[in-house]
Amino acid sequence: MNLVANYKYNIINRIGNGGFGYVEKIELFNMSETHSGFYARKVLDPTVDLKMYRERFKREVLSQAQCRHTHVVHIYICDLHGEVPHFIMELAECDLQSVIDSGTLTEHEKVDIIRMVCLGVQHIHSLGFLHRDIKPFNILKYADGIYKISDFGLVRKTIPSGESEVLTSFDIRLGTDNYVAPELMYIGSDYSETTDIFAMGKVFEQLGVEDPDLRRVITKCTKMDPENRYSNVSELLDDINKLFKEAA
Repeated sequence: MNLVANYKYNIINRIGNGGFGYVEKIELFNMSETHSGFYARKVLDPTVDLKMYRERFKREVLSQAQCRHTHVVHIYICDLHGEVPHFIMELAECDLQSVIDSGTLTEHEKVDIIRMVCLGVQHIHSLGFLHRDIKPFNILKYADGIYKISDFGLVRKTIPSGESEVLTSFDIRLGTDNYVAPELMYIGSDYSETTDIFAMGKVFEQLGVEDPDLRRVITKCTKMDPENRYSNVSELLDDINKLFKEAA
């Protein structure tokens, strides 16, 4: 068995790969070897030696750990100073992209997903963070039907520090990603709450909602000009809750 903090764990299999690391399914035990459940362990690839990437991984863990919310994936244990930095988090059932691809969502489930994503991002923004990588693969589904925001690899404070400005030079700002707001393609533009809202809108478009009023709300999220979008997630949630009177 492997050791971390006051726990032991066995690696079961690898369940995901990223640019600078991978995710494994593990089973966790306390020190008396009582089974504590199944979890996911995210690991910074041991071949990544640059201090910048280790700092970015540390930033990911510390910022995600601050976001203690029903709709943000919870981190339980981390080791940021060992030879191979890693952290242990809740184990998801699948990601939102898999659910969308299955074509099984009802209209009610789509509305619930939109609400849950909004609540998670609203909390992230309330702590002064920008996620900067909202997409279906980074929205995870759990067995109880709850969806949560994950993968804080590109997270940044709303007002960047000198350190995060340097780290941004390693982030992928442009390219073919359908979730990147158009203004980020222009020199001098920067990430903001409205760029996260644009990405959210692109995710919501993929859900294929039928309600015409909700579709108009989603369209407002993805306006080309950021001034024509919702200025914050609270405004977006207000409009959704006006359409659907159930409690958020």
